[in-house]
Amino acid sequence: MAVIPSRQRRRPGKSMANVRHARIPAMFPVSRGASMLGCLRGIAAGGGTGAVLTGNLLKHLLISCEQLEEDDFRSLPKASLARRLLAGLYDWLLVIAVLMVASVPFVAGTGEPVAAGNNLYRSFLAFIIVGFFCGFWYWGGQTVGMRAWRLRVVGVTRLQLSPAQALRRFGWACIGALALGAGYWWMLFDPAGCSWHDRMSGTRVVQLPKPQH
Repeated sequence: MAVIPSRQRRRPGKSMANVRHARIPAMFPVSRGASMLGCLRGIAAGGGTGAVLTGNLLKHLLISCEQLEEDDFRSLPKASLARRLLAGLYDWLLVIAVLMVASVPFVAGTGEPVAAGNNLYRSFLAFIIVGFFCGFWYWGGQTVGMRAWRLRVVGVTRLQLSPAQALRRFGWACIGALALGAGYWWMLFDPAGCSWHDRMSGTRVVQLPKPQH
């Protein structure tokens, strides 16, 4: 009786060789301006081949998609002073409402106004204000008022602000406001339309296009 030879086992590196020579653009039809989330969806749509894309290849794809998104945001026009002031008005109205609600625990026990020299209370309010602006700038680049007026703050070298950039931006915004608003009026004379806090934090505010229906 003839002995049927056993099937040779496939080498582990063979599938990776096929992946190495695969046509990446065909797997990921990413257009200009696609986000990092779009890249991940493309990987999932790649089936078995996409499942083995790991390490440096995946990192390279994510960086490429992020760069496309950054280039699109840098090409947007700068935001006008009027829109920025109106967005700031929206934000401060919301901040005042949040501070009023946050102050309830300090007066609920005694029913009396908080003493002016209460450092704990003042630090608590300052923490809320700083956290509101810096948090929104860091996560998403938009406060509530900026969303209403289709504005977004972006970094000069990268799209998302770092925590240090957000803190510097807030600090210089306070300095510009205390200097009789000189930090904001500077936009009218700056060649790039930047304020003091834009310049000192390495950021700029752009005008987003109207959504297409």
